[in-house]
Amino acid sequence: MDDARRRTPTHSNRSPELPHNNKFILPHIKTTSYMESFLPSTTKLWNDVIKRSPTLSSFKKHLNDFFSKTPNELYHFGARRCNKIHCQLRRNYSSDLYKDLFDHYLSDSPACRNCNCKTEDSYHYIFICPAYTTIREVLFENIFNLHIN
Repeated sequence: MDDARRRTPTHSNRSPELPHNNKFILPHIKTTSYMESFLPSTTKLWNDVIKRSPTLSSFKKHLNDFFSKTPNELYHFGARRCNKIHCQLRRNYSSDLYKDLFDHYLSDSPACRNCNCKTEDSYHYIFICPAYTTIREVLFENIFNLHIN
């Protein structure tokens, strides 16, 4: 090999293109719950990143943007037990509210045991149920006193 070829750089300034045949094909999906489960949802995310990333540098940028997101500090504020309850109420599942228990076949009825409302969900629990009126008023007063804009 001569000296001229040895000194010639082997890379160019242009970012290499990604092969777009690296997409994964999803099998036929019959239910929404399966579509939202781990394997199909991650496959869809991968295919979307590949589609939006024609070059290696854009692919790396998409991955860095995805993994460098900082979580909302309110999700980790305070005691773990309170964070768990907050998450359960926010996501509307796995709480001890009768609507959630009913949805998971752990209760015979979604009705509120305190006021006989037909559905005890997080909205009813926080804003409507008369059994928690006093606690709710204290909560709203404390929130109001925070003077959050």
